[in-house]
Amino acid sequence: MTRFVVIGPARSGTTALRMSLGQHPQIVCHGEILAPNRVIGLSHHARGLPADPAEALQVRARDAIAFVEQAFVTHRPVNGFKVRYNQVVQVHAAEVLSRLRADKELAIIFLWRRNLARRYLSELKLYVQYLNRSAREREFMLRPTPEEMFQDCRNQLCMREMVKGLFTTQPAVELVHEDVIEGRSLPQINALLSLTLPEITLIDRKADYQNDIVVTVAEEAQLLTAYERRRHEFEPL
Repeated sequence: MTRFVVIGPARSGTTALRMSLGQHPQIVCHGEILAPNRVIGLSHHARGLPADPAEALQVRARDAIAFVEQAFVTHRPVNGFKVRYNQVVQVHAAEVLSRLRADKELAIIFLWRRNLARRYLSELKLYVQYLNRSAREREFMLRPTPEEMFQDCRNQLCMREMVKGLFTTQPAVELVHEDVIEGRSLPQINALLSLTLPEITLIDRKADYQNDIVVTVAEEAQLLTAYERRRHEFEPL
């Protein structure tokens, strides 16, 4: 049985990748089952774990390692889940992380977004949409500064190096969101996970993001232009 983890920052295509993996007949790929205070996207294929998210969270709270080990047990030969950068440093996940790092056969799929300015702005907009679902106002204007954007870019670079440093002995591939979107197919993952046909193809999730809350960024074009002038500082791949 092959085990894997998808690791990446928010708004970098990790959910689309997770769903694409889950469509392969050999794979079960759970969502963010290590998210703080909740279990997101636990597949119904997991044996012995409750389908209800609240009950699953209680099981995880009692024994996080046993919970994750059970999530790896399905009727399919390749099993994994998704982890976002911020979840790697959560205290509740520390023991699980240590166990995962000790598994030298665990396959790691790193996902990165080359344009960190667009990643930052996308996360800001999505956060406001979720935060204001019940608000009467349906339009919001955000006003981030270039300094705030560049600080977030630096933070993302530091997190990338820290996370990659945790998994230096495991078999791994590193994918770039923009390249994946352009190519759609993912032969590197087929090779990493020793999959037979069909080859994994990225699904389109644009319809999932339709929202009646309109969030715009003041002077967004100017922010992106400012990033373009300094992009060599933030795009290592």
